[in-house]
Amino acid sequence: MTDGETGIQVISDERERAIYEHNSSQSRFKGKAMTPGFLRLEQEIVNSKNSFSFVTYGGDAASVYATERRLDRNDAFIATEVGLFIIRQDVANNKTNAELNSYVNLTTFAASAGFVPADLKAIFNGSLSVEINRVKKMVAFDTYRFLENPFTQQTGATNYDSKQGKKTGFVKLTPQIVLDGSGTNDLTVTFPAYNGWAGASVTAGTQHRLVLYLRGLLVTGGSSNV
Repeated sequence: MTDGETGIQVISDERERAIYEHNSSQSRFKGKAMTPGFLRLEQEIVNSKNSFSFVTYGGDAASVYATERRLDRNDAFIATEVGLFIIRQDVANNKTNAELNSYVNLTTFAASAGFVPADLKAIFNGSLSVEINRVKKMVAFDTYRFLENPFTQQTGATNYDSKQGKKTGFVKLTPQIVLDGSGTNDLTVTFPAYNGWAGASVTAGTQHRLVLYLRGLLVTGGSSNV
């Protein structure tokens, strides 16, 4: 493997420490600041598309949502975990408090004319593909593994799902994937849809979005072009 990626599965009680030790010893990252971090990438769900590509680099201010976190051009990011979520965001009032849902929450995504909540389930019947600098790292990582229905589910405005932010909806990656801030990172979620699929928000001032959430190690100055 190249670019500091872990080519074997590390068996350790302290997985994060093992990943850190392995990657910090790689020639590309030696002497670079390596800290825990995350990327949060979002795309609006629209009825005319069943394939969504996520932009990973920063600097494109015109299309960056306030809740997104992208990668600086000079840095690299070693993704050790990934999650896929759906949200309903109030954009009319510039809100940033949408709940990350690892399933179709029927309180958040209530049925209305022109919107069928069950259609959103198709997102968890698809796949995630990852291509870094024209090299395929994931061909078809099934999105079903991101589906997590909590034992206690929200039923109204006065209660919430039972969930843990540190693990609900997240999947550990072995091997890890290295994203390059100045490289070509193609992360795409594709799911089966049909003519008449209705998963987009029809309520003015709101958006349904797909959120790809990556956790791992941020390498400051770790881009291959620095």
